[in-house]
Formats: sequence, C-alpha cells, structure tokens
Amino acid sequence: MALVAGNTTRLWTLVAKEFWRKTRRRLRAGPVYRWRYSGRTPERVLIAPPDLRLADPQIALEIYYGRYPLSGHLVETGGTSPFQLDVPNRGWQKSLHGFRWLRHMRAAGTELAAANARALVTDWIAMHGNQISGIAWEPGTTA
Repeated sequence: MALVAGNTTRLWTLVAKEFWRKTRRRLRAGPVYRWRYSGRTPERVLIAPPDLRLADPQIALEIYYGRYPLSGHLVETGGTSPFQLDVPNRGWQKSLHGFRWLRHMRAAGTELAAANARALVTDWIAMHGNQISGIAWEPGTTA
C-alpha cells in the first residue's frame, strides 16, 4: 500500500508541474502578456551608444537592391521582404533579426538608406512585433 501511495503522490506532483508549465505558456502567449509590450512608440531614441564595429556603405546599397550579405551567406530577396523568406541558414536568420546590418545603413548616410531601413524595421514589426516567439525573440538574437 505504501508503494501505491508514493506513486500517487509522485503522479500528482508531475500533473501539477505540467499544469503549471502549460498555464505559464498560455499566459506568455496571451493578450495580457502582449499588453505589457504595447503602448506608444517613442518619437526618437535619446541616447544611442557608439558602434565600435566597422560599417560599409556598400552593404547598404546591396540591401537596397535586395541582396543581403549576412553571416557569410548571400540571400537575394527578389523584391520581397527578407522577413518573409524561409532561409535554411540559421546564422543568416539570426543576423537578419539581430539588426546589426543597420550600421551599414547609417554609414551610407543617405535619405534613401534611412528610408529603406525604416521600411525594413516596419516590416519586421508588422511580422514579428505581436508574436513573442521564434528565432527573432531568442536571447542570442536579441542580445
């Protein structure tokens, strides 16, 4: 009888842990969790830390023409948003969602590069801003 009681206690412990895990997952995917991150968007960034990595204005031009040389892998988008593509190279996807390529747009210093950067960021927000999951939200990508 003691063996059965021990198994029953262990079973209920496992059931409770699974229930709590599912509840936390639902809360993170639900509207209350998304509400935490909604609200007004600031007009501008007040302080931007200096970027110590080199920037190449030529890469900004490549991005404008739909060629994304990220993480040692070139992807041509053919006019579609790069965030809509299913590229099998995980390093390229992390580089795309990490937005480190924006430094090249800033280095170009043209209104065209700035408009292209704004359009790409707007595409990302439209596609990934409301769903907090996937490679775009992994800690290694967002860091």
